[in-house]
Amino acid sequence: MYNKLYVLLSCFLTSLVAYFMLCVSGNFRSKVRRNEYRNGFTLVELLVVIAIIGVLIALLLPAVQAAREAARRMSCTNKLKQLGIGYHNYHDINNSFPAGASPQYKGGTTTSSAHRRVGWAVVLLPFIEQEAAFQSIVTGGMAPPWTAATTATYYNINIPTYLCPSDPQGKFTVNEPAKISYRGCAGDAWSKSVFWDFPMPRGLFGFDDQGKAYFNMSSLTDGTSNTIAFSEAGIGRGESGTDTLSSTNAIAYNSSHGDPTGTSGSPRDCFNRKGTGGILSGKAGSGNDGTDASDNSPCGRSFADGATHATGFHTILPPNSPSCFTISGYAGMASGGNPLISASSYHSGGVNGGLADGSVRFITNTISCGDIDVKPTRSDFSNYGIWGGLGSKDGGESTSL
Repeated sequence: MYNKLYVLLSCFLTSLVAYFMLCVSGNFRSKVRRNEYRNGFTLVELLVVIAIIGVLIALLLPAVQAAREAARRMSCTNKLKQLGIGYHNYHDINNSFPAGASPQYKGGTTTSSAHRRVGWAVVLLPFIEQEAAFQSIVTGGMAPPWTAATTATYYNINIPTYLCPSDPQGKFTVNEPAKISYRGCAGDAWSKSVFWDFPMPRGLFGFDDQGKAYFNMSSLTDGTSNTIAFSEAGIGRGESGTDTLSSTNAIAYNSSHGDPTGTSGSPRDCFNRKGTGGILSGKAGSGNDGTDASDNSPCGRSFADGATHATGFHTILPPNSPSCFTISGYAGMASGGNPLISASSYHSGGVNGGLADGSVRFITNTISCGDIDVKPTRSDFSNYGIWGGLGSKDGGESTSL
């Protein structure tokens, strides 16, 4: 509606300018006929023309920006669609969907090294027309994403399908790990630790160190059109800071949402970390820049890392809510930092999400999230409304968008 209004106003002003110029031209010709030739326009005429053109540009600029964002959002939607197609192609070949992360992966070399967490975005590469990138990683030995070998294996890989054009950090950067703007759904219950001993996830993407977190179509008892597989999430800016990072691209540390099986804390404690202007309160981190020991949260800054805080998300808090850890720093994450990761984007009003049936929907910030004052359940209906129901693959909900 607003775009149409801008077009109408622009046409009106263009006509007005044309009429004014015709009047000036007519006046000029009249003076020529009367031998009253005057060289050029008067100052008033020139200022009026400049003012009208300025107003015209001011009216057109928002329309141009809106059109550009609409194009970026459509491009983002198409990329999620490609992920959905690749996701199903992987299932056709392997009779399962990829795990969120595991030391094993179907269709390739099996590794027994403890706690390797090569993620779903790596094993999906051959199914989104990135076979060459995948083979370079396999040739590099499927190195753990956090080791020195990562420099040779995961750096300088440009994967446009994994980058949302609306994300200011979503650009290929030489000599940095390949980034990712999209996350795999870990469900509507956060996990007790990040790297190992995960309970089976309620969502489609989980991590364990035994290679068991693979699900197939028969696991989706809620139905593919009622289960979300992917969502957007803002990439971390890559610097440390306190009270300077937004909930779109950072993780708040020392949150009190607690252990999902414990008695204290709730998602509300994480939700309340969002302060004025969307800036997180308290200590927060956004990337692997190495300047702060407590700022080691990848936040999409390494597509290869399958840990939930790197390439996963939960359907608990509404889109563009804070993401949190109960413990600060890398060691805290490794020892049970209890990540609660929210979907986020740079699109106005919500995020693009890819359902398990391959369709893509826009999910608004106002989607029903049930009762965020209670702990998650590990069985039965989700405690978190429509959003939580979409995140659980087998909770018995029939929720749909």
